[in-house]
Amino acid sequence: VSGQLARSFPDFLIANANRRWFPREIVGMDPWERIHSRHDTDGVYHQFGMSDESDPIAQSESAYRTMVMPLLRYQPVAAIAFIVDLTNRITDNYVALNHEHRNELVYGITLPDGTSKEVMGAQGFFSAFRHSTGFPNVVGSVLMALERYLLDLGETNESLFRATLEELYTKSHSLLITGVLSSVCQAHPKAAGEWVLPLLTQKHFYYLDVGRYTNDLLDPSFYISDDIYQRERSDANKRPHRTRYRPG
Repeated sequence: VSGQLARSFPDFLIANANRRWFPREIVGMDPWERIHSRHDTDGVYHQFGMSDESDPIAQSESAYRTMVMPLLRYQPVAAIAFIVDLTNRITDNYVALNHEHRNELVYGITLPDGTSKEVMGAQGFFSAFRHSTGFPNVVGSVLMALERYLLDLGETNESLFRATLEELYTKSHSLLITGVLSSVCQAHPKAAGEWVLPLLTQKHFYYLDVGRYTNDLLDPSFYISDDIYQRERSDANKRPHRTRYRPG
């Protein structure tokens, strides 16, 4: 997707993604209704309420494999709203389908103003932005784009970085986003300021980040065949904050 399209037609790009990534019949449907819809079949797409047409790019995840990266560059407000809606929607679907385990999928956090809220997801949600085994690849690609954008933003525009963290913390209830927030806050703790604090209010995040760290030890060549995308993941693995706070 060119920057010109992202700059001039963000609504079209978002509408097109929603049309392709979600079955038309369940858009706007309550998650409980989805369980009994005709889409009630086994498979990774069903788990997240997504269409199996969402992954024409099924080879490898990459920050550059969807329209999200140029959208973040040129229309960040619209892009962040889209990403929050996307991740909240697929998280709600997953939790609804696994409602008997709901207590194991909910994590309480406290925001800097003292407000308590819940974020939801299975353990793998937290590290899905690194390599999203068990997810449609398009989800991992969206999260990788978000992390890349935020990592760059933390270096170039501290006030916007902090405002974006606030937007994500307050509007998202998905552990998919929390994992990204953990990464970028570790990379830029000073720029993040008080928005580091919510991560410290939930002890399970420490254990989840240990899992992320362990997964990062796997050589990208084991799960990516394309040299270009291997290089992208290898470069991402070398960022100092990946191991700065390693266990022990």
